[in-house]
Amino acid sequence: MNWSWSLVSFTSFHRLSRILLLVCLPAGDPVAAATTFPLPSNPCTLSEPVSQCGAASRSGKEILVAQSLDANAYVHRALESRSNGDLDGAITSLKKALELQPDHLQARHQLALALQAKGELDEAVHHLREIVRQIPDSAAAYGNLGNALQATKDFEGAIQAYHAAIKLKPNDGALHYNLGYTLKTKGDYEAAITEYRTALRLDPDHANAHNNLGLLLQKAGQVDSAMEHYREAIRLQPKDVTSHYNLGIALHGKGQLEGAIQEYRTVIALQPDHVGAHTNLGTALQATEDLDGAIAAYRTVLTFRPNHAIARYNLGTALKAKGKLGEAITEYRKTLELKPDHVLARFGLAETLKLKGDPNEALEQYREVLRLQPNHNDARFNVGTILQAKGDLPGAIATYRAVLKQDPADAKAHYNLGLALQATGDLDGAIEQFQAGLSTQRDHALLHYALGQALTQKGETRQAAQAFERYLGLEQDVAANRTRMDRAQRFLKEAKAAGVDTKDEPAGAEEELDYLDEDQDD
Repeated sequence: MNWSWSLVSFTSFHRLSRILLLVCLPAGDPVAAATTFPLPSNPCTLSEPVSQCGAASRSGKEILVAQSLDANAYVHRALESRSNGDLDGAITSLKKALELQPDHLQARHQLALALQAKGELDEAVHHLREIVRQIPDSAAAYGNLGNALQATKDFEGAIQAYHAAIKLKPNDGALHYNLGYTLKTKGDYEAAITEYRTALRLDPDHANAHNNLGLLLQKAGQVDSAMEHYREAIRLQPKDVTSHYNLGIALHGKGQLEGAIQEYRTVIALQPDHVGAHTNLGTALQATEDLDGAIAAYRTVLTFRPNHAIARYNLGTALKAKGKLGEAITEYRKTLELKPDHVLARFGLAETLKLKGDPNEALEQYREVLRLQPNHNDARFNVGTILQAKGDLPGAIATYRAVLKQDPADAKAHYNLGLALQATGDLDGAIEQFQAGLSTQRDHALLHYALGQALTQKGETRQAAQAFERYLGLEQDVAANRTRMDRAQRFLKEAKAAGVDTKDEPAGAEEELDYLDEDQDD
């Protein structure tokens, strides 16, 4: 984690947050391609004689033939109504056909489809079950029943229906795809992966199966394999928005930002009002330090969705990074109007207020962060720095101790606590904190310098000289720390002139750690 650090007037660290960019995923995840299901072949079609659709054989009596013809006429009328968008008229005609001929499978099937289209799913399921009862050896009948049950969220019933269909027709790729989709919706991802793979073995050009398999592989951490399937889906359907979007998310997650940006822009070209693509484009552009592009992307989202909290928050972070603190504060406040418990926005607001020179409200906001998320150590640390800057040393000391209780290895908290203790005259306590910090981060230059100062005050000249020697060996930012380095060099020169042995025991190899940046001398 790379943090940026600034110093308050007494050389105490103030912790600034990294910009946390939220990738906007529809419904929490890359979406599966199909929200409706490809229907298997219908039990019968209009071109087939009724008897071939499973109707009972007729005696040849004149009245039964007349009834059959009347029922077919109602079916034809229903299909005409459907084609004209008149669902109610179609349903009325189909019910009339079934009154005349209850075992007319085509009428019952078309009625079920019309009821599904109207959203009357339970009645549709009733008719599809009747079809299965009449033709129990029809894979298509079970498949259509599965589709309807899935739509009612009766996933167990749908899975049973699909299994029955597959038992009758094991090489039907659409059935395996629909079973996979239902298993995925139910949360049984491993079984869904198996069914999608089977669907693709039977039908390698099934674009939706490629996309949905990619989704589950991505969830399982197999991102490279997922991207292969997204790309195959795109090859098969170059204008499919979902596959481009999911590929963009996968590339984004792997840090391949240029590729992600290209995919998001493709999505936007295909669907200009795609909120997720605009939002994620902004995060990717911001990660490449194209702040103007990111700001434009977030503002585009807000033209579509003014109450989009993620876009508002991300816009605030981009404006803050751009140095437009007043505008950033406005966006953070708007985010909090939409979501008062948005911890990241409140933390960002607190930081921006501090940077703008309003430590009092910043302190209020940090404390509100801690109310919402009591273990937010960064907010607690920053409370300590503000209290320390205001001269409330007991409050700062108590706050830093609370930080260290949660994270004993926090070198910055040890450093600031040591400074606060030193300011109260507790040199032993300060030295203890500086040494504790160095035990966790041996190459922390400022901890060595602060330890040298405290030891000097205590009269421990040799140990102080060794601490300054180590500081000078570690300090890399000469321009920013010229005054501090001059003091350390002057002390060493005087100590050596007085005959003090400043040589330190050679340190063993240390793990390489990130150096901390500071932007102000003491």
